[in-house]
Amino acid sequence: MQTQTIATAISSLSGLLSEPKASFEGLTTLHGVREQISDLFDSYAAELRADPNTAPMWDAVAAALPHPSSATVATPSPDAHVAAFWREHSDQFTWDFVPMVVVHEIYIDWMRRRHPSVDQLTRLAFSRALRRILPGRGAWRYTRARIGALARVDEPLARGIKWRPGGSAATYGLRRQAS
Repeated sequence: MQTQTIATAISSLSGLLSEPKASFEGLTTLHGVREQISDLFDSYAAELRADPNTAPMWDAVAAALPHPSSATVATPSPDAHVAAFWREHSDQFTWDFVPMVVVHEIYIDWMRRRHPSVDQLTRLAFSRALRRILPGRGAWRYTRARIGALARVDEPLARGIKWRPGGSAATYGLRRQAS
């Protein structure tokens, strides 16, 4: 199954590389391919960690890959990680108002799983990065609101974090805009 997925990703990339200019469909396909490759990398890395006998295979992988100079290796910006996090999670929230402390905790957990070697942003830096990308990303806006009855409704994404609503003070967060 994974071999077929890699072949699909490669053929999708080949098709994109032959297009004369970028299109919406091409960008959508590229996003899907990037997610496929990221998921495959995660699963292969987990397989390699689980079986210590495969460790010598790293030498063969390193020999097969080109060695780019450090000047040509692009490091994703923190905003790119925040944008990827938001693309993956924005449609999954059930609450219409999500406090930033909750969104940040979910981001921290996601970063630990997806990018364990990358430093996570502080809540303030994360909030600023997310506010920069929100205007072009759909139905959410940054605002201040009271939690109210929100805590009585289940939020699956918030199940694994330690946050609990406290008091009736207004807090900053993301509000889903009416469509």
